[in-house]
Amino acid sequence: MKNSVDFVGVAEKRELSKLLERQFDEAITEAVNLERELCQKAEAEALRKLGVQMIMEEISKLDRQKDVLIERIQELGFDYNHGNPRIATTWNSSSSDSVWKKSTDAAREALKVLEGTTNLRDLKAEKVSILKKLWLSTSRKEVVRIVGNGKVMVKLHSAGSAPQLTASSN
Repeated sequence: MKNSVDFVGVAEKRELSKLLERQFDEAITEAVNLERELCQKAEAEALRKLGVQMIMEEISKLDRQKDVLIERIQELGFDYNHGNPRIATTWNSSSSDSVWKKSTDAAREALKVLEGTTNLRDLKAEKVSILKKLWLSTSRKEVVRIVGNGKVMVKLHSAGSAPQLTASSN
């Protein structure tokens, strides 16, 4: 082994290597952070220059306007189902089915159309009447006359003119 001042031993190199590695790691970390900061500044500047912030504000206004319009649809009596409005329904326990909420403008308007084109109300009334007659009759001849061939004819009648939906007063 030489005793020269110019000679660098393994132990010294190991320590110098650790020191240099630590310094480089710190410098790299600092450079990464600085680059990240510069990217954020560059992105913010691009957003500002290209007017993206104004576009985002417009989108926000449109979102609020959309919410107001959806609320208006619901006030009229519709359930807004992701762009497919349907007349709002409620559960009817007597029929075990959902039915239109009759208190809404939407249901009232739809019922006007139905009343003009179907005889559902008459058919329901006839059912009650026929069943009453059946239970009150005592002779076979009368029962045969009431029952007939056992088929109920469903007849849809049309309104004199096409039913018109009226504008809501809201």
